[in-house]
Amino acid sequence: MANRLLAGSLDRAVDVAATLELRGYGLDAPRARFARTASRYDRRFLLVGALLTAAAILGLATGAGALTAYPRIEYSPDGLSLALAGLFAAAGLTARQRGGRPRGSR
Repeated sequence: MANRLLAGSLDRAVDVAATLELRGYGLDAPRARFARTASRYDRRFLLVGALLTAAAILGLATGAGALTAYPRIEYSPDGLSLALAGLFAAAGLTARQRGGRPRGSR
């Protein structure tokens, strides 16, 4: 039974690959016309990412929020784990625009 299923899935995979190749997906990707320019948000995202990584490592090192998985799943959050959760939630606000229209729109 497993042999039939495997043979059928391989056959379908070859069919899909042939179809994609006929449609031009096997060709090289077109070259970009313009070089990538840095966004004004790149530094902000890098800084927030580094901050969240450091906070996660600090939380692991200090054992914030005890999680017991056996014999019953139990989680007991403490002040540090709640502060880390708030920090991660607030980090999502770094991507929002500050009023008005986006740059380049008319």
